[in-house]
Amino acid sequence: MRAELGDEYVETLFEKFPHNRSADYVTYWFTQALATLRPGERAGYVCTNSVAQNESREASIDRILAADGTLTDAWKSYPWPGDAAVHIGIVNWVMAPYEGIRTLNGKEVSSISPSLTESLDVTTARQIPANAGIGRSTRSRLGSSSTSP
Repeated sequence: MRAELGDEYVETLFEKFPHNRSADYVTYWFTQALATLRPGERAGYVCTNSVAQNESREASIDRILAADGTLTDAWKSYPWPGDAAVHIGIVNWVMAPYEGIRTLNGKEVSSISPSLTESLDVTTARQIPANAGIGRSTRSRLGSSSTSP
């Protein structure tokens, strides 16, 4: 973003949106929509297909869901219908619980995850207090090993 828009512009953007440091410009429009939409209102964006990945997802789709929004229709990656050889993402949501039909990549689905898949939403997984202390991470060394007699 800095290379395209310049340091001064990016710093002004960061001041206006202090909780968003994503390099994907489209995420700032999601932030603006969240500040504008009232319960029950809808929004949608045609955006870069990276919106469902890592920092961009955290700064956009994750925030919609955290604010009780529901994804209603999305395309994770769709070829741009013009001359540019790019793929876009399309994300539509309502700021309310939603029991209607949801579509993902043109097919009806039961739910849409923040990563724009039909799989479970693992971004909201939390540690189970009752399981504290019973599991542990271990390392194992791959390759040859030796034993002593």
